[in-house]
Amino acid sequence: MKKIQELWNQAVDENGSTMSKLMAINPGTARHNHVRARWKKHSDLEAWQQLIAKAIKSDFLNGR
Repeated sequence: MKKIQELWNQAVDENGSTMSKLMAINPGTARHNHVRARWKKHSDLEAWQQLIAKAIKSDFLNGR
């Protein structure tokens, strides 16, 4: 989980996204459960990095 958080925050910094940084993915939260479920199906960090890059660059998700 920590690596995914780091990938997200790095992408936000590098791309000037309006999206918020992740402060934490705390165990037992909905966010943690959702990320963990996706990780079980797709545990390749490169795939996560590509997904995060697409989200960060999305005009729709950034409210543009």
